[in-house]
Amino acid sequence: MRQDGATDCWGDNSLGQLNVPSGARFQSIASGGAFSCGVLLDGAVACWGDNRRGQSEPPEGRFAAVAAGDTHACALDAAGGVACWGSVTSAPEAGTRLVAIEAGYGYACGLDDDGAAHCWGPRAGPKRRISNGRFIALSAGFNHVCGLRADGSVLCSGSSWYGQSSTPLGARFSAIAAGFRHTCGLNAAGEAQCWGADPHAALPGEFASLSAGWRNTCGARPDGAVECWEHGDVLASGVVNFDEAFNGRPFEQPVELFPWPTGGLAVVERAGYIVALEEEGGDPRTALDLSETTVCCPGEKGMLSAALDPEFDEFPFLYVYYSARGSENENVLRLARFPVVDGHAVPDDEFVILEARSDSEIHNGGAIRFGPDGMLHLGIGDDADSESAQDLGSLQGKIIRIDVRGASEEQPYRIPEDNPFADNPAALPEIWAYGLRNPWRMAFSKDGGLWVSDVGLSAQEEVSIATAGANLGWPAFEGTRCRSIEARCAALADAVPPVHAYGRDEGCAIVGGEFYAGDAIPQLRGAYLFGDFCKGTVWAAQREGESGWSVSEVGKAGRLLLSLGSDRNGEVYALTREGPILRLTPTDAAGAGGEDAETPGGENGETPGGDDGAGSGAAAPTGAQLYAAQCAACHSLDAEEHGLGPHLVGVVGRRVGQTDGWDFSDALRSLGGVWTRERLAEFLSNPQEFAPGTTMGLQGIPGSDASAIADYIGGLLGE
Repeated sequence: MRQDGATDCWGDNSLGQLNVPSGARFQSIASGGAFSCGVLLDGAVACWGDNRRGQSEPPEGRFAAVAAGDTHACALDAAGGVACWGSVTSAPEAGTRLVAIEAGYGYACGLDDDGAAHCWGPRAGPKRRISNGRFIALSAGFNHVCGLRADGSVLCSGSSWYGQSSTPLGARFSAIAAGFRHTCGLNAAGEAQCWGADPHAALPGEFASLSAGWRNTCGARPDGAVECWEHGDVLASGVVNFDEAFNGRPFEQPVELFPWPTGGLAVVERAGYIVALEEEGGDPRTALDLSETTVCCPGEKGMLSAALDPEFDEFPFLYVYYSARGSENENVLRLARFPVVDGHAVPDDEFVILEARSDSEIHNGGAIRFGPDGMLHLGIGDDADSESAQDLGSLQGKIIRIDVRGASEEQPYRIPEDNPFADNPAALPEIWAYGLRNPWRMAFSKDGGLWVSDVGLSAQEEVSIATAGANLGWPAFEGTRCRSIEARCAALADAVPPVHAYGRDEGCAIVGGEFYAGDAIPQLRGAYLFGDFCKGTVWAAQREGESGWSVSEVGKAGRLLLSLGSDRNGEVYALTREGPILRLTPTDAAGAGGEDAETPGGENGETPGGDDGAGSGAAAPTGAQLYAAQCAACHSLDAEEHGLGPHLVGVVGRRVGQTDGWDFSDALRSLGGVWTRERLAEFLSNPQEFAPGTTMGLQGIPGSDASAIADYIGGLLGE
């Protein structure tokens, strides 16, 4: 915004993000996911850009400030009241009067005149912890919020997967800006310092203010000039690059991509839309809009999967799996069929095939796949009830197989005669395989094998092959690990082990996969590609010998991965939480491989980057760096400041659960004994096993990292 109130925008314009109202003059402006809003000189609010959730339709009235989130906006009136519109319409508690507001992903926060923070919205949960402090300014990122105290210190709350909530120890700032996976601040000299995901060095020199976006940060110089810098992708591991497809157009949590019958591709958005578009740009069009009936997006609900009938010319139908309301207003997971006419699915002709009750907001599963025999396979999660996965009288935690051809109101589907439990009166005949936790994605290989990526709990993620009647072991097994009593695991000796499993040192939740069938990267032809949501890593599982498989890392997307998809040429795309879809393309080395190129990593299937599997060969992070990323957001090394958790001064050598001034959980207090470095590392690596029932929210830090943190803390204390 210029001094006269005129506003210039630059960047992507696929949804009209740059279409500032002609001649408009503003008091202030705010940019969100793919839209912007501003307070005009007369106090009215104007918005432009994406309007699929109503975020560009502000209410009438006069306001003093506006904040834009991912798909919602909020405005502050002169009396301190708040109005929100778009995907978030709630407001602070009645009677709350604010002097400043900020908005992020599914939440908003504001400061009252005492400096106390207030947060609201469906995803405000962890951010509300920041209400413990007093601040002079707030900044809301995608999934974390930071507050600036009067002494220049910063406290952040919310996600810190990438260290974006872990303020550098002892740092003091005059201004802060929270972005997608990073945070930046200005020190007393006006110099910018950033932390979090890939915090590439800020531009040198003095800035007067900062603004952080999804993948970049911009600063205004004292003379008003604006300069920006990128927070770039993690470097690929030598086999693939991740290039933005569709001219970088953002999507709203894309979870599925597949060829569309009229040409181009279809993208499933979790909020209830299927968008059809050409592979290299062009105007997108809505192929199906179920946003009014889709329950989205608490937890993991929403439109989760879609697939065309494999014999579309004869059976022109689209099958969709989504969360909805049942006939008695209960939450259900619905599999439905829609006719496709002239490239558009007809929502009014929905034919409900199957509904499964869903009492939880998580573990919905979510993949429709047709097998080579034309049968529809659907992965359904355990609905957060782990024991249901072994219950053959429940659809939860299963892969089902049904025949949807020739469906009628009386018989919406048929049970294939060769289903493993078709003749078992004690089991549901739809079941094909069981013992799964959350089969998010799956794919058929050329030989008809059904490969399943099943999301783990706290120890391992796994890739398995689901055959007829297979028991994949959950909840007794998590990947290769027995997580139950040994007798129970022994009783499940016939449980099918995974093809591959990986631990928390490599990621947090498996996504994918797709079998690569393209020509651009010949080394990957026939490989099963899968990735990790948090780390953005993509791996390839390839045949090694008669029955073995080698798994190699092929690249890092540098984004939060939601899924993988393929076009009609077999080329694979990575779908990201941030919105852009990335096409996997060869690096220079990979592209030169040709038909005889070796498997990534060489003959022994080693991870690219050397014997230690370090990928790029970068040095391992130090204990201090790990502490800053994993612990510092909540646990101070200053005995005078507890933060959101107890301080860590004197932990090593003191009794467990007895740090001064902090009320520990009964689970920790009851352990007794003293903290040693080894004991602290054991706790950090798996809090729930160390102290069952502890309220510690940590899911577990990889063992080597936990030891490095414990050594760092012990070293500081001279222990």
